[in-house]
Amino acid sequence: MKTLGERDSNIETLRESIAFMETTLARKAFKNASLDRAGLRNQLAIALWKLGEREAGTMSLQRAVGVFESALTDLPRDYTPAGRALIENNRGVALMAIGQRERGTQNLEQAIDAFELALKTFNKTETLFNWIMSQNNLGQALRYKGERGSGVETLQKSITAFRAALSMLPRKEMPVQWASTTSNLGMALWRLGERKAGNESLNEAASAFSAALEELDRKEVPLDWAALQNNRGLVLLRLGQREPLPASLMQAVSAFELALQERRREVVPLQWAESQNNLGTVLLSLGQREPGTASLHRAAQAFEAALAEATRERLPIDWATTSTNLGATLAEIGRRDMDATSLNRAVAILRDAMTENTRERVPLGWVETQYYLGNALLERGRLIGSKLDLEQARAAMMSVLDFVKPMGDAAQNAHLEARIGEIDAAFAELQ
Repeated sequence: MKTLGERDSNIETLRESIAFMETTLARKAFKNASLDRAGLRNQLAIALWKLGEREAGTMSLQRAVGVFESALTDLPRDYTPAGRALIENNRGVALMAIGQRERGTQNLEQAIDAFELALKTFNKTETLFNWIMSQNNLGQALRYKGERGSGVETLQKSITAFRAALSMLPRKEMPVQWASTTSNLGMALWRLGERKAGNESLNEAASAFSAALEELDRKEVPLDWAALQNNRGLVLLRLGQREPLPASLMQAVSAFELALQERRREVVPLQWAESQNNLGTVLLSLGQREPGTASLHRAAQAFEAALAEATRERLPIDWATTSTNLGATLAEIGRRDMDATSLNRAVAILRDAMTENTRERVPLGWVETQYYLGNALLERGRLIGSKLDLEQARAAMMSVLDFVKPMGDAAQNAHLEARIGEIDAAFAELQ
Protein backbone atom coordinates (compact mmCIF):
# COMPACT_ATOMS: atom_id res chain seq x y z
CA MET A 1 0.00 0.00 0.00
CA LYS A 2 2.87 2.38 0.64
CA THR A 3 3.95 2.34 -3.01
CA LEU A 4 0.39 2.79 -4.21
CA GLY A 5 -0.16 5.68 -1.82
CA GLU A 6 2.98 7.43 -2.98
CA ARG A 7 1.67 7.44 -6.56
CA ASP A 8 -1.98 8.14 -5.77
CA SER A 9 -3.02 11.80 -5.72
CA ASN A 10 -5.44 10.84 -2.91
CA ILE A 11 -3.28 10.63 0.19
CA GLU A 12 -5.84 8.53 2.08
CA THR A 13 -4.27 5.35 0.68
CA LEU A 14 -0.93 6.44 2.12
CA ARG A 15 -2.52 7.17 5.49
CA GLU A 16 -4.11 3.69 5.49
CA SER A 17 -0.71 2.17 4.82
CA ILE A 18 0.80 4.10 7.73
CA ALA A 19 -1.97 2.99 10.07
CA PHE A 20 -1.50 -0.64 9.00
CA MET A 21 2.26 -0.54 9.67
CA GLU A 22 1.78 1.15 13.04
CA THR A 23 -0.73 -1.51 14.06
CA THR A 24 1.64 -4.26 12.93
CA LEU A 25 4.51 -2.78 14.93
CA ALA A 26 2.32 -2.58 18.03
CA ARG A 27 0.90 -6.11 17.84
CA LYS A 28 3.15 -8.43 15.87
CA ALA A 29 5.81 -10.63 17.44
CA PHE A 30 8.71 -10.61 14.98
CA LYS A 31 10.74 -13.78 14.33
CA ASN A 32 13.99 -11.84 14.01
CA ALA A 33 12.83 -9.11 16.36
CA SER A 34 15.49 -6.41 15.98
CA LEU A 35 16.05 -6.74 12.25
CA ASP A 36 12.42 -7.19 11.19
CA ARG A 37 11.21 -4.39 13.43
CA ALA A 38 13.91 -2.05 12.12
CA GLY A 39 12.93 -2.87 8.52
CA LEU A 40 9.27 -2.14 9.13
CA ARG A 41 10.13 1.06 11.01
CA ASN A 42 12.18 2.17 8.01
CA GLN A 43 9.20 1.55 5.69
CA LEU A 44 6.88 3.38 8.08
CA ALA A 45 9.24 6.34 8.25
CA ILE A 46 9.45 6.49 4.44
CA ALA A 47 5.65 6.55 4.25
CA LEU A 48 5.47 9.32 6.89
CA TRP A 49 8.07 11.30 4.95
CA LYS A 50 6.05 10.93 1.72
CA LEU A 51 2.91 12.00 3.57
CA GLY A 52 4.72 14.95 5.10
CA GLU A 53 5.81 16.15 1.67
CA ARG A 54 2.13 16.54 0.73
CA GLU A 55 0.92 18.08 3.97
CA ALA A 56 1.27 21.56 5.38
CA GLY A 57 3.45 21.81 8.45
CA THR A 58 6.13 19.37 9.57
CA MET A 59 4.35 16.99 11.96
CA SER A 60 4.56 13.91 9.73
CA LEU A 61 8.13 14.78 8.75
CA GLN A 62 9.14 15.12 12.39
CA ARG A 63 7.57 11.75 13.09
CA ALA A 64 9.48 10.28 10.16
CA VAL A 65 12.82 11.48 11.60
CA GLY A 66 11.96 9.92 14.96
CA VAL A 67 10.98 6.60 13.39
CA PHE A 68 14.16 6.50 11.27
CA GLU A 69 16.17 7.05 14.45
CA SER A 70 14.27 4.21 16.18
CA ALA A 71 15.00 1.98 13.20
CA LEU A 72 18.71 2.72 13.50
CA THR A 73 18.56 1.90 17.22
CA ASP A 74 16.76 -1.39 16.52
CA LEU A 75 19.37 -2.64 14.05
CA PRO A 76 21.58 -5.42 15.41
CA ARG A 77 25.26 -4.55 15.82
CA ASP A 78 26.28 -6.95 13.07
CA TYR A 79 23.88 -5.44 10.53
CA THR A 80 25.49 -4.48 7.22
CA PRO A 81 27.06 -1.01 7.17
CA ALA A 82 25.40 -0.30 3.79
CA GLY A 83 21.96 -1.02 5.22
CA ARG A 84 22.58 1.28 8.16
CA ALA A 85 23.87 3.98 5.79
CA LEU A 86 20.70 3.71 3.69
CA ILE A 87 18.50 4.43 6.72
CA GLU A 88 20.83 7.30 7.67
CA ASN A 89 20.37 8.70 4.16
CA ASN A 90 16.60 8.43 4.50
CA ARG A 91 16.74 10.23 7.84
CA GLY A 92 18.69 12.99 6.11
CA VAL A 93 15.99 13.36 3.46
CA ALA A 94 13.32 13.88 6.12
CA LEU A 95 15.50 16.42 7.95
CA MET A 96 16.10 18.24 4.68
CA ALA A 97 12.35 18.44 4.02
CA ILE A 98 11.84 19.97 7.48
CA GLY A 99 14.72 22.38 6.91
CA GLN A 100 13.13 23.65 3.71
CA ARG A 101 10.06 24.75 5.64
CA GLU A 102 11.58 26.12 8.82
CA ARG A 103 13.60 29.15 9.80
CA GLY A 104 17.33 28.89 10.08
CA THR A 105 19.60 26.08 8.88
CA GLN A 106 19.79 23.69 11.85
CA ASN A 107 17.82 20.86 10.25
CA LEU A 108 19.61 21.37 6.93
CA GLU A 109 22.98 21.09 8.69
CA GLN A 110 21.83 17.87 10.38
CA ALA A 111 20.73 16.57 6.97
CA ILE A 112 24.16 17.39 5.50
CA ASP A 113 25.80 15.49 8.38
CA ALA A 114 23.52 12.49 7.73
CA PHE A 115 24.32 12.39 4.01
CA GLU A 116 28.06 12.76 4.63
CA LEU A 117 27.87 9.93 7.18
CA ALA A 118 26.11 7.71 4.63
CA LEU A 119 28.73 8.58 2.00
CA LYS A 120 31.51 7.33 4.30
CA THR A 121 30.00 3.86 3.79
CA PHE A 122 28.67 3.97 0.23
CA ASN A 123 31.24 3.66 -2.55
CA LYS A 124 31.42 3.66 -6.36
CA THR A 125 31.88 -0.10 -6.70
CA GLU A 126 29.72 -2.15 -4.34
CA THR A 127 27.01 0.45 -3.61
CA LEU A 128 27.23 2.76 -6.62
CA PHE A 129 23.59 3.75 -6.93
CA ASN A 130 23.24 4.44 -3.21
CA TRP A 131 26.40 6.56 -3.47
CA ILE A 132 24.84 8.50 -6.37
CA MET A 133 21.62 8.96 -4.39
CA SER A 134 23.39 10.32 -1.32
CA GLN A 135 25.59 12.60 -3.43
CA ASN A 136 22.46 14.03 -5.02
CA ASN A 137 20.80 14.46 -1.62
CA LEU A 138 23.93 16.13 -0.23
CA GLY A 139 23.86 18.55 -3.16
CA GLN A 140 20.23 19.39 -2.42
CA ALA A 141 20.81 20.08 1.27
CA LEU A 142 23.86 22.23 0.49
CA ARG A 143 21.83 24.19 -2.07
CA TYR A 144 19.01 24.87 0.38
CA LYS A 145 21.53 26.01 3.00
CA GLY A 146 23.39 28.10 0.43
CA GLU A 147 20.19 29.88 -0.55
CA ARG A 148 19.82 31.14 3.02
CA GLY A 149 23.26 32.76 3.10
CA SER A 150 24.83 35.57 1.10
CA GLY A 151 28.01 33.89 -0.16
CA VAL A 152 28.68 31.36 -2.91
CA GLU A 153 30.88 28.74 -1.21
CA THR A 154 28.04 26.46 -0.09
CA LEU A 155 26.39 26.68 -3.51
CA GLN A 156 29.69 25.74 -5.16
CA LYS A 157 29.92 22.69 -2.87
CA SER A 158 26.38 21.82 -3.94
CA ILE A 159 27.35 21.99 -7.62
CA THR A 160 30.37 19.78 -6.94
CA ALA A 161 28.15 17.15 -5.30
CA PHE A 162 25.67 17.11 -8.20
CA ARG A 163 28.44 16.86 -10.78
CA ALA A 164 30.00 13.99 -8.84
CA ALA A 165 26.66 12.15 -8.92
CA LEU A 166 26.17 12.82 -12.64
CA SER A 167 29.69 11.58 -13.44
CA MET A 168 28.59 8.08 -12.42
CA LEU A 169 24.93 8.22 -13.49
CA PRO A 170 24.24 6.59 -16.89
CA ARG A 171 21.84 8.81 -18.85
CA LYS A 172 20.71 6.10 -21.26
CA GLU A 173 20.03 3.41 -18.66
CA MET A 174 18.55 5.71 -15.97
CA PRO A 175 17.01 8.66 -17.82
CA VAL A 176 14.56 9.76 -15.10
CA GLN A 177 17.21 9.74 -12.34
CA TRP A 178 19.67 11.48 -14.65
CA ALA A 179 17.07 14.13 -15.46
CA SER A 180 16.28 14.67 -11.78
CA THR A 181 19.93 15.15 -10.82
CA THR A 182 20.56 17.35 -13.86
CA SER A 183 17.60 19.49 -12.79
CA ASN A 184 19.06 19.77 -9.29
CA LEU A 185 22.37 20.87 -10.79
CA GLY A 186 20.47 23.46 -12.82
CA MET A 187 18.87 24.85 -9.66
CA ALA A 188 22.24 25.25 -7.95
CA LEU A 189 23.71 26.90 -11.05
CA TRP A 190 20.70 29.24 -11.20
CA ARG A 191 21.22 30.30 -7.57
CA LEU A 192 24.93 30.80 -8.18
CA GLY A 193 24.18 32.77 -11.37
CA GLU A 194 21.90 35.11 -9.44
CA ARG A 195 24.86 36.12 -7.26
CA LYS A 196 27.50 36.46 -9.96
CA ALA A 197 27.96 39.04 -12.68
CA GLY A 198 27.52 37.74 -16.20
CA ASN A 199 25.22 35.00 -17.45
CA GLU A 200 27.56 32.01 -17.68
CA SER A 201 26.06 30.09 -14.74
CA LEU A 202 22.52 31.03 -15.77
CA ASN A 203 23.09 29.77 -19.31
CA GLU A 204 24.53 26.53 -17.90
CA ALA A 205 21.40 26.21 -15.77
CA ALA A 206 19.11 26.74 -18.78
CA SER A 207 21.02 24.07 -20.70
CA ALA A 208 20.69 21.67 -17.76
CA PHE A 209 16.90 22.10 -17.58
CA SER A 210 16.49 21.72 -21.35
CA ALA A 211 18.55 18.52 -21.30
CA ALA A 212 16.53 17.13 -18.38
CA LEU A 213 13.23 17.87 -20.15
CA GLU A 214 14.37 15.73 -23.09
CA GLU A 215 14.29 12.67 -20.83
CA LEU A 216 10.87 13.14 -19.20
CA ASP A 217 7.50 12.07 -20.57
CA ARG A 218 4.78 14.44 -19.36
CA LYS A 219 2.15 11.69 -19.28
CA GLU A 220 4.29 9.30 -17.25
CA VAL A 221 5.75 11.75 -14.71
CA PRO A 222 3.58 14.90 -14.88
CA LEU A 223 4.78 16.41 -11.61
CA ASP A 224 8.46 15.89 -12.41
CA TRP A 225 7.84 17.43 -15.83
CA ALA A 226 6.05 20.36 -14.20
CA ALA A 227 8.92 20.88 -11.75
CA LEU A 228 11.34 21.13 -14.65
CA GLN A 229 9.11 23.64 -16.43
CA ASN A 230 8.97 25.66 -13.21
CA ASN A 231 12.76 25.56 -12.85
CA ARG A 232 13.29 26.45 -16.50
CA GLY A 233 11.00 29.43 -15.96
CA LEU A 234 13.14 30.62 -13.04
CA VAL A 235 16.27 30.77 -15.19
CA LEU A 236 14.42 32.48 -18.04
CA LEU A 237 13.08 34.99 -15.52
CA ARG A 238 16.54 35.90 -14.24
CA LEU A 239 17.99 36.07 -17.76
CA GLY A 240 15.05 38.23 -18.83
CA GLN A 241 15.61 40.62 -15.95
CA ARG A 242 19.17 41.15 -17.21
CA GLU A 243 18.27 41.50 -20.90
CA PRO A 244 16.85 44.63 -22.58
CA LEU A 245 14.17 42.77 -24.57
CA PRO A 246 11.22 40.90 -23.01
CA ALA A 247 11.59 37.63 -24.99
CA SER A 248 13.00 35.58 -22.10
CA LEU A 249 10.39 36.97 -19.70
CA MET A 250 7.58 35.96 -22.06
CA GLN A 251 9.08 32.47 -22.31
CA ALA A 252 9.19 32.35 -18.51
CA VAL A 253 5.47 33.17 -18.31
CA SER A 254 4.74 30.27 -20.66
CA ALA A 255 6.95 27.91 -18.62
CA PHE A 256 5.18 28.74 -15.34
CA GLU A 257 1.74 28.43 -16.94
CA LEU A 258 2.71 25.00 -18.28
CA ALA A 259 3.89 23.98 -14.82
CA LEU A 260 0.57 25.08 -13.29
CA GLN A 261 -1.34 22.82 -15.69
CA GLU A 262 0.07 19.85 -13.73
CA ARG A 263 0.78 21.50 -10.38
CA ARG A 264 -2.88 21.77 -9.47
CA ARG A 265 -3.85 23.19 -6.10
CA GLU A 266 -5.97 20.17 -5.13
CA VAL A 267 -3.09 17.76 -5.86
CA VAL A 268 0.11 19.56 -4.73
CA PRO A 269 -0.94 22.80 -3.00
CA LEU A 270 2.53 23.93 -1.95
CA GLN A 271 4.04 23.35 -5.39
CA TRP A 272 1.04 25.15 -6.89
CA ALA A 273 1.77 28.09 -4.58
CA GLU A 274 5.44 28.05 -5.60
CA SER A 275 4.61 28.31 -9.30
CA GLN A 276 1.98 30.98 -8.62
CA ASN A 277 4.63 33.04 -6.84
CA ASN A 278 7.04 32.52 -9.73
CA LEU A 279 4.39 33.49 -12.28
CA GLY A 280 3.70 36.64 -10.27
CA THR A 281 7.40 37.48 -10.19
CA VAL A 282 7.80 37.37 -13.96
CA LEU A 283 4.58 39.33 -14.47
CA LEU A 284 5.94 41.95 -12.06
CA SER A 285 9.12 42.18 -14.15
CA LEU A 286 7.08 42.55 -17.32
CA GLY A 287 4.79 45.09 -15.67
CA GLN A 288 7.74 47.23 -14.62
CA ARG A 289 8.66 47.56 -18.31
CA GLU A 290 5.18 47.98 -19.79
CA PRO A 291 2.88 51.01 -19.85
CA GLY A 292 -0.26 50.59 -17.80
CA THR A 293 -0.82 48.19 -14.91
CA ALA A 294 -2.45 45.11 -16.49
CA SER A 295 0.55 42.80 -15.89
CA LEU A 296 1.05 44.28 -12.42
CA HIS A 297 -2.53 43.48 -11.43
CA ARG A 298 -2.11 39.92 -12.78
CA ALA A 299 1.07 39.66 -10.71
CA ALA A 300 -0.73 40.79 -7.54
CA GLN A 301 -3.45 38.18 -8.14
CA ALA A 302 -0.83 35.44 -8.54
CA PHE A 303 0.96 36.44 -5.32
CA GLU A 304 -2.29 36.56 -3.36
CA ALA A 305 -3.20 33.12 -4.70
CA ALA A 306 0.19 31.77 -3.57
CA LEU A 307 -0.27 33.22 -0.08
CA ALA A 308 -3.51 31.26 0.30
CA GLU A 309 -1.38 28.09 0.61
CA ALA A 310 2.12 29.35 1.47
CA THR A 311 0.96 30.79 4.78
CA ARG A 312 3.16 32.23 7.50
CA GLU A 313 2.37 29.30 9.78
CA ARG A 314 3.24 26.65 7.17
CA LEU A 315 6.20 28.20 5.35
CA PRO A 316 7.42 31.37 7.07
CA ILE A 317 10.34 32.04 4.70
CA ASP A 318 8.30 31.41 1.54
CA TRP A 319 5.50 33.52 3.02
CA ALA A 320 7.94 36.39 3.56
CA THR A 321 9.31 36.08 0.02
CA THR A 322 5.86 36.11 -1.57
CA SER A 323 4.71 38.92 0.72
CA THR A 324 7.74 40.95 -0.37
CA ASN A 325 6.81 40.35 -4.00
CA LEU A 326 3.20 41.38 -3.37
CA GLY A 327 4.34 44.52 -1.52
CA ALA A 328 6.67 45.48 -4.38
CA THR A 329 3.85 45.00 -6.89
CA LEU A 330 1.34 47.07 -4.93
CA ALA A 331 3.94 49.83 -4.50
CA GLU A 332 4.45 49.99 -8.26
CA ILE A 333 0.69 50.05 -8.87
CA GLY A 334 0.35 52.80 -6.27
CA ARG A 335 3.13 54.84 -7.86
CA ARG A 336 1.61 54.67 -11.34
CA ASP A 337 -1.98 55.21 -10.27
CA MET A 338 -1.02 57.76 -7.56
CA ASP A 339 -3.06 55.57 -5.23
CA ALA A 340 -2.38 55.97 -1.52
CA THR A 341 -4.43 52.86 -0.66
CA SER A 342 -2.13 50.59 -2.68
CA LEU A 343 0.93 52.27 -1.19
CA ASN A 344 -0.44 51.89 2.36
CA ARG A 345 -1.02 48.17 1.73
CA ALA A 346 2.47 47.82 0.28
CA VAL A 347 4.17 49.43 3.28
CA ALA A 348 2.17 47.33 5.75
CA ILE A 349 2.85 44.07 3.89
CA LEU A 350 6.57 44.76 3.54
CA ARG A 351 6.94 45.70 7.19
CA ASP A 352 5.19 42.47 8.14
CA ALA A 353 7.52 40.50 5.86
CA MET A 354 10.53 42.04 7.64
CA THR A 355 9.54 40.17 10.82
CA GLU A 356 10.44 36.89 9.08
CA ASN A 357 13.05 38.11 6.59
CA THR A 358 15.51 39.16 9.26
CA ARG A 359 19.10 40.06 8.46
CA GLU A 360 20.43 37.33 10.75
CA ARG A 361 18.22 34.52 9.42
CA VAL A 362 17.93 35.23 5.68
CA PRO A 363 20.26 38.12 4.76
CA LEU A 364 19.41 38.13 1.05
CA GLY A 365 15.70 38.05 1.79
CA TRP A 366 16.17 40.86 4.29
CA VAL A 367 18.01 43.10 1.83
CA GLU A 368 15.36 42.57 -0.86
CA THR A 369 12.46 43.34 1.48
CA GLN A 370 14.32 46.36 2.86
CA TYR A 371 14.89 47.68 -0.67
CA TYR A 372 11.23 47.40 -1.66
CA LEU A 373 10.13 48.92 1.65
CA GLY A 374 12.39 51.89 0.91
CA ASN A 375 10.80 52.24 -2.53
CA ALA A 376 7.27 52.06 -1.14
CA LEU A 377 8.03 54.66 1.55
CA LEU A 378 9.61 56.96 -1.04
CA GLU A 379 6.53 56.82 -3.28
CA ARG A 380 4.11 57.29 -0.40
CA GLY A 381 6.20 60.11 1.02
CA ARG A 382 6.13 61.91 -2.32
CA LEU A 383 2.39 61.38 -2.75
CA ILE A 384 1.22 62.49 0.67
CA GLY A 385 4.08 64.86 1.49
CA SER A 386 5.39 62.89 4.47
CA LYS A 387 8.88 63.78 5.71
CA LEU A 388 8.75 60.79 8.08
CA ASP A 389 8.19 58.40 5.18
CA LEU A 390 11.10 59.93 3.29
CA GLU A 391 13.40 59.73 6.33
CA GLN A 392 12.50 56.06 6.78
CA ALA A 393 12.94 55.44 3.05
CA ARG A 394 16.44 56.90 3.21
CA ALA A 395 17.35 54.78 6.24
CA ALA A 396 16.13 51.64 4.46
CA MET A 397 18.08 52.39 1.28
CA MET A 398 21.25 53.26 3.22
CA SER A 399 21.08 49.92 5.06
CA VAL A 400 20.73 48.14 1.71
CA LEU A 401 23.70 50.05 0.27
CA ASP A 402 25.83 49.26 3.32
CA PHE A 403 24.99 45.56 2.90
CA VAL A 404 25.68 45.23 -0.84
CA LYS A 405 28.58 47.69 -1.25
CA PRO A 406 31.27 45.16 -0.22
CA MET A 407 30.07 42.86 -3.02
CA GLY A 408 31.63 45.26 -5.54
CA ASP A 409 28.74 45.47 -8.03
CA ALA A 410 29.29 48.99 -9.38
CA ALA A 411 25.99 49.16 -11.30
CA GLN A 412 23.99 48.04 -8.28
CA ASN A 413 25.73 50.51 -6.01
CA ALA A 414 25.14 53.33 -8.50
CA HIS A 415 21.45 52.48 -8.69
CA LEU A 416 21.08 52.59 -4.90
CA GLU A 417 22.98 55.87 -4.66
CA ALA A 418 20.66 57.32 -7.32
CA ARG A 419 17.60 56.20 -5.33
CA ILE A 420 19.01 57.84 -2.21
CA GLY A 421 19.53 60.99 -4.29
CA GLU A 422 15.85 60.88 -5.34
CA ILE A 423 14.82 60.60 -1.69
CA ASP A 424 16.98 63.60 -0.75
CA ALA A 425 15.51 65.64 -3.62
CA ALA A 426 11.96 64.73 -2.58
CA PHE A 427 12.74 65.71 1.00
CA ALA A 428 14.19 69.07 -0.13
CA GLU A 429 10.97 69.85 -1.99
CA LEU A 430 9.04 69.56 1.28
CA GLN A 431 11.29 72.01 3.15
